[in-house]
Amino acid sequence: MTKGPSVLQKQINYMSHDDPAVRYWALQGILTQKEDVRPAMPQVRKMLRDVSVNRVDASQALCSLGETEPGLEVLIEWLHHPQPLVALPAANALDHLGETARPVLPQVRPFMVEEPNTDLLGWQFPR
Repeated sequence: MTKGPSVLQKQINYMSHDDPAVRYWALQGILTQKEDVRPAMPQVRKMLRDVSVNRVDASQALCSLGETEPGLEVLIEWLHHPQPLVALPAANALDHLGETARPVLPQVRPFMVEEPNTDLLGWQFPR
C-alpha cells in the first residue's frame, strides 16, 4: 500500500464517499499509515455519525489514537444493539482495544458469558 501525505489526503477525501465500503477502506488505509494521521482526525470523528458499521471502526481508530471518550461511547452504544451480529463488531473492537477499553468494563461485563448462546450463533462449539 502506498503511504505518505498525498495518499493520506486521497484517503481523507474517500472518507466522504457515498459508498460505505469505500469509506471503510479509506479508514483502513489511514490506520495503516505510519506517518502522522492527525490531518485525518476530523474525518474520523465525523465517521462516528456514519449510518453504517463504519462507526465501530472509526470509534476503534479514535480510541487507538488516544481519543477514547467519544469512541468508547459509540462502541458501548453498538454493543447494546438488539441484534447480536450487529453488536459483535463492537465487542471485537473493545476486545482489541484491551486496556484502553478498561473504563467501560462495567458496561461490558453483562455481555461476557462463559457459554455462548448456540441458538443465537447457529452452530455448536466442540466440547
